[in-house]
Amino acid sequence: MTSHPHAHPLIGTWKLERFRVWAADGSESEPKGRQPFGYARFDPSGVALIQLANSDPSLSASDRAASYVAYSGPFRVEPEAGRVTITVEASNRADYLGTTQVRDYVVDGRHLQLGTPGQYQATCVRVAAG
Repeated sequence: MTSHPHAHPLIGTWKLERFRVWAADGSESEPKGRQPFGYARFDPSGVALIQLANSDPSLSASDRAASYVAYSGPFRVEPEAGRVTITVEASNRADYLGTTQVRDYVVDGRHLQLGTPGQYQATCVRVAAG
């Protein structure tokens, strides 16, 4: 069953605190650095805006640009499954355009875990509701 996004605790603006990726061998890395930058916005209108970046000032301009990922589009929440689906209408990544991005999520108070277990996970803190 699909939930109407207006009444869901996922709605709001979330600031990225940590972004982890796991390799096939289980090793963990932080490709956006120790202090990543980004936001996830799940708007009450049903549109998601996602951005992730490495904020390390020592990176070259080209490395910083390569680390940046942004995408947006309408989203659907499946609360029973703990899943959100974003239909990507705009992105700086050509391979995301026109795709459906499915992410598991857990909202725990002011914190959001968003990602795919064992592959990648964003840890965010709520900065604004609704």
